Amino acid sequence: MTVDLPAWRDLARSLDGTFAPGDVTVRGLARMPAQVGLTWDEGRPRLTAVVGDAISASPSMLEVEADLEVPVAAVAPSLPRALADALARWPGPAARLHLTRGVATASCTLAEGDRVDAARAHALMAALRDLHAALDSRASPYR
Repeated sequence: MTVDLPAWRDLARSLDGTFAPGDVTVRGLARMPAQVGLTWDEGRPRLTAVVGDAISASPSMLEVEADLEVPVAAVAPSLPRALADALARWPGPAARLHLTRGVATASCTLAEGDRVDAARAHALMAALRDLHAALDSRASPYR
């Protein structure tokens, strides 16, 4: 795996976070609890982003439970309308998305030899933040 450390430092600055080069993670984003970085699942590297927490989540966010691949070809009619709309316009890379108790997690498996790309991490984080905002019943343009 190769990592462009200057690009990850720039990513941390753009997200108002801090970069930990040892585990290739950006943490402590200013506007909401979040982190993005490299994780391992059964020996395979994954790029994983997490946004939100149960403490600061709105009541509508706390009710959402989902586990699916994104982008989706068709959205299940049983999903809340705001979630279905957000999934229909998923702008990030293909990922496994898990929503539970106010926390949105998305992860992409990296192929052997893949670069741990800061631009891909940024796209994943932006997609999760947009999804979180779409589901937050308290969101408004005046917040």
